[in-house]
Amino acid sequence: MMNEDSAIKIDAPKSIAEKIGQRVDINLGHACMHKCIFCVQGDSTSEQRKWVDKEKLFAEMEYYARELGVKSLGLLGGEPSIYPWLGETLDRARQLGFDDITINTNGYRFDDWEFTRDMVERGLNRFCISIHSESPAVEDFLTGRSGALKSKLTAIRNITHIRKKYPAVRISINSVLNKRNYPTMDRYVAFYKQLGIDDIRFNFIRPEG
Repeated sequence: MMNEDSAIKIDAPKSIAEKIGQRVDINLGHACMHKCIFCVQGDSTSEQRKWVDKEKLFAEMEYYARELGVKSLGLLGGEPSIYPWLGETLDRARQLGFDDITINTNGYRFDDWEFTRDMVERGLNRFCISIHSESPAVEDFLTGRSGALKSKLTAIRNITHIRKKYPAVRISINSVLNKRNYPTMDRYVAFYKQLGIDDIRFNFIRPEG
């Protein structure tokens, strides 16, 4: 992950490259509108919640693209969809030759059709959405936000619809397993499969601190 200092030294950025020449994931900052009860970033400092400076971000992207030949970019948070310069970041990523751009998101902003379409047209072509339950009550409890599941389902419909025009767009969902949701994981899988989701992933809680 990247902190604010990591992009200053372009010869030695600190983002995670899974394999040199393949993929780099960059954390844009810990700010998020959800308060997931299992998320360690809920304890982030005010400094960690600051957004990465746009120019520092662009410098790091350029390093990985031009010096190491990376073609795949992942945008992490917090919630990267509320990054103030997300559109410009996607524009710059395409200019640098990134042809596989993923956002790891809670889906909040993608319940807006115009926003979703704009981001896809600017190069975003993979969505990894955090959804922890098929039940509105459970999802809203786990995320600390009323209406969270409703918003995420609208986002899925928007992305599914836009794939008709942009078939290269992919979507996956990710659930963090916990005592509130694991008893209904069979219903969870069936529910999202009937919505057209065929890439479903599960994470375990990792104690930290």
